[in-house]
Amino acid sequence: MTIKINKCPKCMGWGWWPIGDLSPIGPMDAQEWVGKTITCPWCNMGHVKGERYQALKSYKEQEEKENAKKKTN
Repeated sequence: MTIKINKCPKCMGWGWWPIGDLSPIGPMDAQEWVGKTITCPWCNMGHVKGERYQALKSYKEQEEKENAKKKTN
């Protein structure tokens, strides 16, 4: 049986590391850290919405503002 996963352009569909640098987590590590991965604000994959999620969400909002500015220019 094959599982199809939508690949998020930011986290690749697995969420973000709950410890260390704020970076995307891979599939094997995501299975080991299930229930603890940081939710991705772009695709909502992951489990935890804390301070690290808020930092990612702020980054996403800033990115969206910059993209909106580019579209109007």
